[in-house]
Amino acid sequence: LDPGDRSNQPQAAGICVEIGTCNSDCSLCDPGNACVSEANCIPDGAGGCEGATCNLDCADCSNPDECAASEAEPTGCIPDPNDSNGETCIALSANPTTDPTADPT
Repeated sequence: LDPGDRSNQPQAAGICVEIGTCNSDCSLCDPGNACVSEANCIPDGAGGCEGATCNLDCADCSNPDECAASEAEPTGCIPDPNDSNGETCIALSANPTTDPTADPT
């Protein structure tokens, strides 16, 4: 991988950040340091850190399109299939199914 190539890194709060760091995954930030990061991370009220934007926390997405476009780690977000109103956004499962499909998405 070319060290100058940042195409595999998500944008958070308008900046380019490295995947797997506090700057892209607020749960990795130090709550003792007020969740300081280049991204928009805030204390979660339970002793950890969480994202304050849809690109960092699926729960902050305001509509299905924004949800589907989110790059929240580790795998992005999807509209909750159990929400008939389409208002809830959840993390995309990193666990594959055991049933293969002929037409993967």
